[in-house]
Amino acid sequence: MNAIFWFWWRLANAMYLSGNRNYKKVAKRINRDLISNFNVDVMLGAIIGDNPWINHFSNVVITNFAVIGNNASIKQGVTIGVKNINGSHYSINIGNNVDIGANACIISDVIKIGNNVTIGAQALVLSDIPDNSIYINKITPVLLQKKL
Repeated sequence: MNAIFWFWWRLANAMYLSGNRNYKKVAKRINRDLISNFNVDVMLGAIIGDNPWINHFSNVVITNFAVIGNNASIKQGVTIGVKNINGSHYSINIGNNVDIGANACIISDVIKIGNNVTIGAQALVLSDIPDNSIYINKITPVLLQKKL
């Protein structure tokens, strides 16, 4: 599944970035089909390194402003996106050998995730992460009793 998805996405992305109006039209069509068939939205214009791996094709969204290095492992439900739609400068850089856990969100207009980083499941990443780090959100569950 990964090889098929990435083959067609890379073809569509190359066509989209070529600047040719007809190629862009076909690229958008291919991307729509990929979203429909795989439930993964990697926007055209993103830069993805070698050997990316999506572990479960479900609800993955990656902005066109993302630059992701080699050997990225992305689990289901991951969102990599911008914070302000009307911003003037976006730079979402994710290094090599990054493992992003299920349902993690990387949301910022300018952010740098270093090399060899592991981001835990359900993490909310709003700021830079240095190389060789493990990033998790510590969440304390709260249990409240209902009044009947």
